Amino acid sequence: YYRMIGKQVLEKLEFNKILEYISVYSYTVNGKEIILNKRPFDDVENALKYGNYVSEAKEILIKNDFPPLSYIPDLTTSIATAKIEDAVLNLQSIKDILSLAETSRKLYQFLKLNEEAQSISNDFLNKLFVDKVFEHHISRIFDESGEISDNASPKLKEIRVEIKNKGDQLRKIVNRLLRQLSESYLVQEDYMTQRDGRLVLPIKSEHKRHVRGFIHSESSTGQTVYIEPEETLELNNDILSLSFAEKREIERILKQVTKKIGEVSDQLKISLRAISEIDAVFAAAKYSIEIIGSFPTFDIHKPFHLLEGRHPVLIKKIGLNKTVPLNLEIKNQNVILITGPNAGGKTVVLKTTGLLLIMALSELYIPAHADSNLHFSDKVLVDIGDQQSIEDTFIAYLH
Repeated sequence: YYRMIGKQVLEKLEFNKILEYISVYSYTVNGKEIILNKRPFDDVENALKYGNYVSEAKEILIKNDFPPLSYIPDLTTSIATAKIEDAVLNLQSIKDILSLAETSRKLYQFLKLNEEAQSISNDFLNKLFVDKVFEHHISRIFDESGEISDNASPKLKEIRVEIKNKGDQLRKIVNRLLRQLSESYLVQEDYMTQRDGRLVLPIKSEHKRHVRGFIHSESSTGQTVYIEPEETLELNNDILSLSFAEKREIERILKQVTKKIGEVSDQLKISLRAISEIDAVFAAAKYSIEIIGSFPTFDIHKPFHLLEGRHPVLIKKIGLNKTVPLNLEIKNQNVILITGPNAGGKTVVLKTTGLLLIMALSELYIPAHADSNLHFSDKVLVDIGDQQSIEDTFIAYLH
């Protein structure tokens, strides 16, 4: 990175605001992080290389073709955890990793079909994880609602069928008891409910001794007690035992899937990084389209010439058409002195020049004419009061 441009300079030139504008267009958490941590490159070649990525992404977007990107959280920890022996990832992490694998495959296919993305494809295609067999191993354990499917394993299906059968038996018994007790006016309400996962009856407090069973709790008023009838204790116990067995089987399935993820964790980690970087590139391309941006040339043998440059913060605030463009040419001068009345645009010229140079060195398109030529500066120095805004006076030194 371009170490000579300090954090304070970037903040005072409001570079962080530009990164925030761009990050809004990102889908992935890591892509957003890449954008917000972006800094100027330490050589022109890298700046031009990444600027070329943005150019290709712009061409794709302009023809109304959009990359198959969607929200992906930071899965770095989950992917690393999967490598640990006997590790078990939670359901959400596994679903997110499946989404990562699917996005990686779709993005691979998308780039292969887009000839405009030659540089992006050359540098990122081989980093994208593509394995439909792996996807199948993960996706088969889920049902349409995203929960663990009955078909995730034969044992799980067997357990759930048994839970359903015993649950049906239990409800029949409870419904019969409910009807009998309702006729005797012993129940507080004409319904069954659950306490601690067990079916119970709401019995009027004064009649609790007329119903044999286990008292689980009472209402806040004390007028109702919730009793598990003696007749249903064994069935409730059976269902509870089966529920424990179901949890153990789900744990075994998740452990098995976690192991599968661990086997390809290195590829997934590389793919996550590649997707995030591509996401950041397309976010920069979308922002470039918003500001009608272009990428300048960097030629030290030609004058520093900023053509029709506009300040991005002003564009965001008052719109592109209302932001007055500026032209600045620096030939062989060591110093340029800008004079004029207050609110005459001096600060805007200086601050725009510094910011657009930093943007270009950070691989970002700038709101300026494509014929603009900038220099790869050794330093960007700024002297401006902490409370000053773009409308206030400041002095910027570009060397």
